[in-house]
Amino acid sequence: MRVREATALSRRLLTVLGALAVFVPAAGTGHAATTTPEARFMQVVAHQDDDLLFMNPDVHDSIQAGMPSVTVFITAGQITGLGDTDAERARNRQRGIQDAYARMAGVPDADPQDQEEWEGDVWTLSGRQVERFTLKDAPQVQLVFMNLRDGQLGWFVWGDDFVDHTIIPQGSQITRSFTYDTQDVINVLSGMMRHYRPTVVRALDPMPEHRGHADHVGATMFARESAAAYGVPLIQLHYRDYNITDAPVNLAPPAIAQKLSILQHYNTYDPFDPDGRESRLYYRWARGTAWAGRDGSGLPHVFVVRSGRAYAYARDALGQWTGRPRSPTPVGRSRRGSAWSSTPAAGCRSSPGGCPTTPWSPCTRPRRAAAGPRPGRTTATRAPVTPSTWAPPWSPVTVTGGCGSSSGTARAV
Repeated sequence: MRVREATALSRRLLTVLGALAVFVPAAGTGHAATTTPEARFMQVVAHQDDDLLFMNPDVHDSIQAGMPSVTVFITAGQITGLGDTDAERARNRQRGIQDAYARMAGVPDADPQDQEEWEGDVWTLSGRQVERFTLKDAPQVQLVFMNLRDGQLGWFVWGDDFVDHTIIPQGSQITRSFTYDTQDVINVLSGMMRHYRPTVVRALDPMPEHRGHADHVGATMFARESAAAYGVPLIQLHYRDYNITDAPVNLAPPAIAQKLSILQHYNTYDPFDPDGRESRLYYRWARGTAWAGRDGSGLPHVFVVRSGRAYAYARDALGQWTGRPRSPTPVGRSRRGSAWSSTPAAGCRSSPGGCPTTPWSPCTRPRRAAAGPRPGRTTATRAPVTPSTWAPPWSPVTVTGGCGSSSGTARAV
């Protein structure tokens, strides 16, 4: 396929995939197909700045385009931020991220001493209360704070006995702390997905080779498990972690200035040096037209991973798109002790000679404390995930194997 043709096909497929992510419900889930092809974004991150550092300018651009966007912060972030107590620091980090999102949506700051642009309420899901804030002048933009403790999510990556409790931010409408185990977090997050019905879930790198943050990985694993429990196919888009500074600058000067400006609104309440991350954005798996092609009849085909399952879509001679999953079970849903296979194309197992099982450090951000070993802790293991054979017998669809293969991203766009 010539480059110009591939680019044109990719643009057309982007529109098709946006619609597919909405129009194709999972069989037996009880969710009715919606009548609009509008993309709906959900960001699931650990801390109130992970999205600004690693996902922007993507988050800004989708908000500017008027697309519904909700960001879920699993931890209260109480380790850093201005303030003398956990409650003060947690609330200040909320204030910083509220200012940043209001500016991304183009809502002016009438009172720099207050976040009057937002309306808050208490939302109960699976017996737990979370804080939800809606931007008054742009109600399609919402923020949700679960307020679990910063520095604890990494334990979910190492075993299934995750247990934690929530911080109560200063001035919160929530007046009591709630205890969560692994299933509680998944229940709450999947409940949010049923409410918002996202077509795209953004999260960080599920398997950084180095210089990753354990809380970031834990939040990503929770997002993936929750998407599986939600049951409706959606696109999962993963972003590189702290190791983006090892890669060349890839944002244009105007995008860098915009990203830094948004960060500065947040930094009023949580000062830190972005250390070059404002000039970069990298996806965990490269995107492009490599997973789109035409068959012998000239009809387009596209492959995409949605909710950890590989799908194949094709357009017939009448212009209708049809598709079905090509992998019998979700691929890539794994934690330590199981296969790090994230694509139906090539195995990448956590065994001698394969991908390392613990390529990231528990916490590398200097301003956050690293969690030490937990006494008496055991590591849960799962059966390896075996990649399925799925590639059709025609080309030009190329599949890149190994640790860099795709998981959860639409490889056709």
